[in-house]
Amino acid sequence: MHWISFWDQQAKSEHPAEQVGRIVRGKPIATELNQQIAEHIVHLLAIENQHTLLDLCCGNGQLSQLLAPYSQQVLGVDFSSQQIALALKHKDQEPNLSFVTGDAQSLHLQQIFDRINLYFSFQYFTNNKAARQVLQGIYQHLKPGGRALLGDIPHAEKESLYYASFYGLMKARLQTLLGNNPMGRFWHPKTLCTLAQQIGFTAQALPEPSHLPYAHYRFDLLLTRPE
Repeated sequence: MHWISFWDQQAKSEHPAEQVGRIVRGKPIATELNQQIAEHIVHLLAIENQHTLLDLCCGNGQLSQLLAPYSQQVLGVDFSSQQIALALKHKDQEPNLSFVTGDAQSLHLQQIFDRINLYFSFQYFTNNKAARQVLQGIYQHLKPGGRALLGDIPHAEKESLYYASFYGLMKARLQTLLGNNPMGRFWHPKTLCTLAQQIGFTAQALPEPSHLPYAHYRFDLLLTRPE
């Protein structure tokens, strides 16, 4: 799957939630759910108003905007220039918010951050090499003692809860083998914890609160860079 082309195409949708693939039961996610997701991120990362925050794979910047009031500075980064173009249209609403085009697998920013968020996107890094590159970039851009969140990751042991039928599940697995599954990869929490620990993080896999829209088949991975 050529993910940049995929997300550039998604950016052409008229609805902000559809632009970033945030769909629940066939409908774009409600605004109040986005706010609940932002509050969940703030809670897990323990974001305080003096913190700098890197929002990786930020898409059209919807979550970045919601996180900005809790932080001193938020930088949103995405590899889709079309998604960043959408984000830039709204950045003036939050003066402490900025956006740049960049790839999470080859991250080179002239700053380190107190907190790093990567939400609803880790599934698109579909092999261990790509995952390790992203984790290394996060580690290098996170201050010692800082926290990072890989949020809303599809759980490999709950794949059948997402697909409505056995046929749908088998079709998806075939798409995965062919490299064109738009859902990306369902990850095992233990696999990600091991990869993160090899980089140098402490890692904790967490279930999502039940009120969040995808909690029945996704999990969060909370990372800390030791002092």
